[in-house]
Amino acid sequence: MSDIARRSLPGLVVAVATIVVLIALVVAPFFTPLWLYPAQQRAQADAWTGWPIGEVHAVTGSVLHDLFIGPPAFAQTVDGRPVFDAAERAHMRDVRQVLLAAVGVAVAAAFAWLAAWRITRGGPGFWGAVRTGAVALAAGVGVALFVAGVAGWRFARSDHASTVRLATSRGRAG
Repeated sequence: MSDIARRSLPGLVVAVATIVVLIALVVAPFFTPLWLYPAQQRAQADAWTGWPIGEVHAVTGSVLHDLFIGPPAFAQTVDGRPVFDAAERAHMRDVRQVLLAAVGVAVAAAFAWLAAWRITRGGPGFWGAVRTGAVALAAGVGVALFVAGVAGWRFARSDHASTVRLATSRGRAG
């Protein structure tokens, strides 16, 4: 850990802001049509929904608009039928609130990061704190992947996994 991150609140702020900004930069593309539309085509969303793929994309684009720009009506329809019922629309409004809060945190972290960079003129202490945040994020991701891998391996070797495979091979989901 760099001296500035270890010994000062500003260094800790820069390290945490680095983590938040990096996560935001990695996650953001998954909320764009550039990712979603090809993913829907690969998943054969048209076959799952019964709608032409162009309609799937139009609904998705409209939902993204409601999520990020608003107003959050979530009143999409296909062939005159609503895509979401009242409970689903309420849920999507809740999702929007959480998503906008996350975007707000990411923007605040980016401003904190840029302010610290400007104040320190990008000096070695600043970059040391950035390095500390990036290393902490990489270590956290590594630990999470290890734990997920062990859990997956243990599940694959368990009797439950055999039961799931048997049930799904017979056409039952559980």
